[in-house]
Amino acid sequence: MKETGLYLNFPFCVKKCRYCDFHSFDGKQDLMPAYIYALRKEISGLTNILTDYSIKTIYMGGGTPTLFHEDILKEVIEDCYKLNVSSDAEITIESNPATLTKTKLSALRKSGINRLSIGFQAKQDKHLLTLGRQHTAQDFKLATDWAREEGFENINADILLSLPEQSCKDLLETIDMAIEASLTHLSLYSLRLEEKTPLYDANLRGELILPEDDEDRRMFHEAKDRLLKYGFMRYEISNFARGSMECAHNLIYWHNNEYIGCGSNAHSYFGKVRYANHSDIRTYIESVNEIGGQTREFTARVEDKDERFDTLMLGLRLIKGVDKTEFKERFGHDINFFYEEKIKSLKAQGLLKEDSRSLYCTQKGLDLQNYVLLRLMD
Repeated sequence: MKETGLYLNFPFCVKKCRYCDFHSFDGKQDLMPAYIYALRKEISGLTNILTDYSIKTIYMGGGTPTLFHEDILKEVIEDCYKLNVSSDAEITIESNPATLTKTKLSALRKSGINRLSIGFQAKQDKHLLTLGRQHTAQDFKLATDWAREEGFENINADILLSLPEQSCKDLLETIDMAIEASLTHLSLYSLRLEEKTPLYDANLRGELILPEDDEDRRMFHEAKDRLLKYGFMRYEISNFARGSMECAHNLIYWHNNEYIGCGSNAHSYFGKVRYANHSDIRTYIESVNEIGGQTREFTARVEDKDERFDTLMLGLRLIKGVDKTEFKERFGHDINFFYEEKIKSLKAQGLLKEDSRSLYCTQKGLDLQNYVLLRLMD
């Protein structure tokens, strides 16, 4: 039986963060009941599509899934279990620590959710205020304490660096607080100011003092070294895990394998087709109710050359790189058959390395990955 992953989108927030350009909304809570009805209908409609598939991962993202009542989230998980969900499936829910209570965490764990991802971002409340986060560092501590007490053994935290007026000391204090919370996974991202966000506009007005690129890289490597010291291994550009606690769902993306997304603006890659649901929440709800299943706003057939490049591009995000044997089995030829001259050039620049098992980025290549990908694309 083939394996796949299932992504469920919950695009609602109490208040949208000042840096966020994700498909999420505040002030639309009145649509939440109708949205969940449509989402559950879409999940139920997957029965025939996934007959020959085992679902290895379920990822509940957003938005803020934990904005919904635990009983509603339990019903959504129960709908998923009517499909072919593996007995050892990784089931993740994203959360804002301010939306978590001991009661909610207990109910989520009992429903089968076994991985918790918490948006921490920073220890210092001044930075959280700048970002527009609706929680404090104390909320994060309480949430992780309760999660442990309720049986969550696999917990991730998201952390941002290169914040306005953030020092390396600030970042390391955040890392230390995450380590003290006995996390198993940590995602470390640089803040990127996206157009049409309040922080982007504030920067245009000259109201922000942001670190230079060199300082961004220095901060990242200081944080990386601190994490390595405490047993966190870097397995992807921005992700670190203890033991074997890599995020199985995200590994589906990085290996360019099939997955299905449900919910408004959810994307899928299935049967050599990439497609996305309607991004407008009302349109999504109306369309699902009308046809009783998935409703597509965008569809594109993936050609072989695009699948090859996507597999290479995504695989080079992983520290171990692209497995050459798997690549050959998938596409019929070695990586060098398709990209030999480009790979030679990037190896000469010290950006790629190759051994008998894999092709992978050097440390310099990881820091300059956009450049690497552009050269491979030329």
